[in-house]
Amino acid sequence: MRRQLVLVLVLWAVLLAAPASLQAQDEPARRDSARLYIDAALTLASQGDTTAALGQLRQAVEIAPDLAEAHFQFGRLLALHAWPDTLSAQHHEAQAALLRAVALDPDNALYLSTLVRLRGERHMTPEGKRVVAELQRPGRITRALDPDSMLLADTARVWRREFEAFRSRNFQRGGVRVRCDEQVGQTCLAYVDDVRFTLREPASVDSARRALLAKLAAASESLPGDEWIKSQRIRYLVEAGRLDRALALARGCGLTTRWWCDALAGYVLHLQEDFQGADSAFAAALRAMPVEGRRWWTDIAIFLDGELRRDYESSFGTQRDSLECRFWWMADPLYLTPFNDRRTEHMARNVIGWLQRQAPSGHGLGDAETRRQIVLRHGWPLGWVVSGQTRNRRRISAVYAGHRRQFLPRPGFILDPSSIVPGEWSIDRYHVRMAEESPVGERDEPRSAAPFETYAPTYLSSFTILEHQLAVFPRGDSAVVVAACDQSADPAWLEAPVQVGLFLARDELTQPVVVEPDGDEPRGVLSATVGADPRLLSLEVFSEQGRRAARVRYGLRPRRMERFQFAVSDLLITSGDSPLPESLGSAIPRTRGSLRVLAGEKLGLYWEVYGLGPDAETATVHLALHKVGEGRLGRLQEVELAENPPLSLGWDEVVPAYTRAWPRSLAVDLPEDLIPGIYAFYLEVGARGREPVRSVRALLVEAR
Repeated sequence: MRRQLVLVLVLWAVLLAAPASLQAQDEPARRDSARLYIDAALTLASQGDTTAALGQLRQAVEIAPDLAEAHFQFGRLLALHAWPDTLSAQHHEAQAALLRAVALDPDNALYLSTLVRLRGERHMTPEGKRVVAELQRPGRITRALDPDSMLLADTARVWRREFEAFRSRNFQRGGVRVRCDEQVGQTCLAYVDDVRFTLREPASVDSARRALLAKLAAASESLPGDEWIKSQRIRYLVEAGRLDRALALARGCGLTTRWWCDALAGYVLHLQEDFQGADSAFAAALRAMPVEGRRWWTDIAIFLDGELRRDYESSFGTQRDSLECRFWWMADPLYLTPFNDRRTEHMARNVIGWLQRQAPSGHGLGDAETRRQIVLRHGWPLGWVVSGQTRNRRRISAVYAGHRRQFLPRPGFILDPSSIVPGEWSIDRYHVRMAEESPVGERDEPRSAAPFETYAPTYLSSFTILEHQLAVFPRGDSAVVVAACDQSADPAWLEAPVQVGLFLARDELTQPVVVEPDGDEPRGVLSATVGADPRLLSLEVFSEQGRRAARVRYGLRPRRMERFQFAVSDLLITSGDSPLPESLGSAIPRTRGSLRVLAGEKLGLYWEVYGLGPDAETATVHLALHKVGEGRLGRLQEVELAENPPLSLGWDEVVPAYTRAWPRSLAVDLPEDLIPGIYAFYLEVGARGREPVRSVRALLVEAR
């Protein structure tokens, strides 16, 4: 690497010392000068800086427009690194350069073979097609090209097309009932939540795939540097479930485009559930990619909308990188795991899209961009079934199985994670109403929604919303956060060890506050003292052996309390057993892990009042239980107070002097005749000369 860098610096020094007008030189001098630019370009290209290399080659073409080598190297490099967003324009420019190289040196086998290789591109210009057709006449091609290699490369593509046509004719018919959840062109996308659901291809298709792989392996021995053949071998080895062989091939692929070898390895490692290894492989691929390729590969615009998308698409450098960093930080399904499998899933989907661009499967998923969007949003389907037939065509359904969830954050969440209210971020594909799963609040104004996407972690058979309880107790410029959950009512959570974790993070760059209790039970009460700063909260439970996970994730904005500021904390629901807690420290272990309660059940309530003092004074306390209603909750602060609530208590108490945090607790018996539904405890505390302060706690009452 040091020798290459020195070479580039020497070449640039020579070029800077050249006369101002190279056109004034004689022909040999101009060619020599152009070759210096070519040498510098090849060195830069070998280091992965394609943009700078192309700039050097443009200079070479300008200096020596009649030098075939300059046109060839420029066209070859441009065609090699053409990216989908500029594919047509780049291919046209590459073809023009290669055509010029062939015109200047018509008997150069390398120039001719490179041009002929582009003949299958749909962006080939009419002039390019005419010249290639002339080159392919038997008399001409045998003089300049290796006909056996060209024929073998072409034949390999024919083998693949024949296999895909055979598979298409043998899609499963009948025996599987699926609904059309999303229509794309002539294809339905069907989602089956049963994780045991499988689709078996006919034995004849398996046999045909094995035959195709054998042919591709033989072709690869004859053409070891053929990127297309090697890529398709890995693709069909993955289909056949031969992941170890696919990984070995990817790691030893030896292609000149090294980044593509790393990307293929990352793809296979992701499928093997080695997500950390996959992340490392993809990171290596991104480092080795040309700048324009890296921008395309990491693009997340499809998941954004509105002004945020426009800002993202026009951004560069650190601004773009920081938004992507926050996006993938929030998209991580579980902070309890040491990997971010949603990000490696996205990179793996990019590999699938690239393979499909090289050789479409022909399943009716539309053009290249439509296929790419489907793959990026949903991944590659489990299989394909013929779900209907009309006179002229079959109706094909692409089947996706597993508990598919939506982990990517909505655009509005990215701008301010702390603004996400409890219950707003649903990972359920159908956006199940949160009130049906956990009695929590909800914002009134709608948020922008990202394009529909799904992902089913392969290491899990279940991923649900976590029922929990959260309460915050201010401490001046900090706060004590108490979170509790309890999954023990579900027997499936008792079959294997369980991790529980509470994560409180200011942003994607700051080390989060992490609380993980000892033990391996599916319940826990966790507490942490944090600064009074906006944060993203994630409470999670995960059983690796049990293949289950649940989480809840939303924003947290602890209040910063001034001295003698009159306020009340959140209400904490505890067990109603005696003795009642006299401090937060004694209340935390008694915290209930769910806000589901039974009619007639005895509950404990704990809260704190702040800002009373320095003299002893009397506080007026009122506690009532109000029916919120059925279904979805609105803002809890806007609970309509009934004249005759099912439970109502009121009393006066003398607060001792110099009480900065006045702890209070109470045991209440819920009425036996409560109608099942969502209720809210409504606490109001007043003192002479002060506006009353309030706290509300929702709970879901169920029948005994």
